[in-house]
Amino acid sequence: MIDRGDFIQIDKGTYLAKEYAAKLSDTAAEELVDYVIQNGPIVLYSTIYAKFKNELNELNINNKYYLKGLLDEVLPKEFNTNRDYINTNSESNITALDIRREIFKSFPGEFSLEDLQ
Repeated sequence: MIDRGDFIQIDKGTYLAKEYAAKLSDTAAEELVDYVIQNGPIVLYSTIYAKFKNELNELNINNKYYLKGLLDEVLPKEFNTNRDYINTNSESNITALDIRREIFKSFPGEFSLEDLQ
């Protein structure tokens, strides 16, 4: 409930008043939302953070929780968010686990964690 008020999550179990939190510029927010749209229907916050780590660290956003706290504020209303991922298709009940299963099934042969990323 705390993240529904004037606080955002900045780390696991840690919250900060929005007025003291980092701000995403309109350009950065647009770039992140575009990335989510292009890579949907399921996009993990950890994947977004890994992709934009350098840019986010310049804004003092140093983990996926902080990214989630800021990004959820600018996502289109029709997106569904979960603790770990964003679903761009609000009519779909697909989960990140479903996507991982599909990747496992479609991969030709052995694979590593790096292949999944």
